Amino acid sequence: MIKYVNRFKKQPKRRANNGVLAAIFGIAISSCAAVYAEEGLYVQGQKQLDNREWSQAQNSFNQLIEKGEGKQDATLYWLAYAYFKGKKSQQALNTINTLIDGHPNSKWVDDAKALRAEIKDERGEAADISDDELKLYAIDSLMSASSERAYNVLSKIINSNNSIKIKKRAMFVLSQTGSKKGFQLVSDIALNNAEPELQLNAIEMMGLAGDSNARLVLRQVIDESKDDKLRQKALEGLMIAGDHKTIKSLAMDGLEGKLQTQAINLLGVMGQGDALLEMYQSNSFIEQRENILDALSVGDGYQQLASIIKTEKSDNLRVTAIERLGIMSSRKSGDLLTELYQSSRNKKEKSAVIQALFIQSNAKALIQIAKAEKEQSLKRKAIQRLSMIDSDESIEFFSKILNQE
Repeated sequence: MIKYVNRFKKQPKRRANNGVLAAIFGIAISSCAAVYAEEGLYVQGQKQLDNREWSQAQNSFNQLIEKGEGKQDATLYWLAYAYFKGKKSQQALNTINTLIDGHPNSKWVDDAKALRAEIKDERGEAADISDDELKLYAIDSLMSASSERAYNVLSKIINSNNSIKIKKRAMFVLSQTGSKKGFQLVSDIALNNAEPELQLNAIEMMGLAGDSNARLVLRQVIDESKDDKLRQKALEGLMIAGDHKTIKSLAMDGLEGKLQTQAINLLGVMGQGDALLEMYQSNSFIEQRENILDALSVGDGYQQLASIIKTEKSDNLRVTAIERLGIMSSRKSGDLLTELYQSSRNKKEKSAVIQALFIQSNAKALIQIAKAEKEQSLKRKAIQRLSMIDSDESIEFFSKILNQE
């Protein structure tokens, strides 16, 4: 079994987020931002596979499974693969069974069955070899062939009546040979192909390739395609390639509606806080300002959020920005939230700070507010939120209350 993507560029770093907590208490990141945070965790798992970090990859993919979001079938496959490579064959087989039983129509089922056969073969358990499996082995053998020879064989397979699975494997192996003609064939498929699944796969490969030529292909898909699904995949490809400059340029001029929102969210996943702040300050992005705040929270843009809070004239947007600070760790935004609470004269803002501190489980700061606040509704909210935090500080705080005579 070939390890996926072993010659492509290093992936951009992803930022973790606590959007699940925010969602529980009514201050969620937008659905699009959450989706692309999940996408970042998926890419992180792929990178860990590429680095042979089997345990870390298992953890990443397990997180995605627990969230129940994103590419569950693909995630299960790569989790099984990580288990297999990490010498946990029974867990790998169990995961494969979960994939096959839970997603019987998934395009990953055939790959999962091939992986199961490989695992059983390694365990000394006999398994029948299907025609497609034989073809996959034959295709894999071309990995070490000369680029010209590989192209001649693989291009015929891609243009044949073989299954999508076979064509995708042939396209992958072709992309690993370094063949210029091979790159041109894959880019042609990315730009125009009658088989949507194969075209999406080719676009993904352009993102994984990540070089300047591949990025030009992705930009061409975005500029010329009428299919938003293909354009979305191309934007994701630019993210995987680490091309935040092109994504910013497209968001600033060229994309509208959902695609512009997607570009903004991807910039958040890539940690491009300064670019997002520039957009926020532009009159062209007035309708996108809440989405930009979401993206900043995904990308740990607490400095940019702080700047917005200081200058924003809209009470609603300022409160939203405060709430988004809560999605970040208390180490990064806890002191800032405390300062905002102390300096604000706006009850709505103070209430937002309390909620933000609660989301990040900042019991210490909530205790300070509970002790010092004279306004009873704010004091009550701080104590209520504190009572829902499981920490030594909160237990000690309420123990003292209970021990009072």
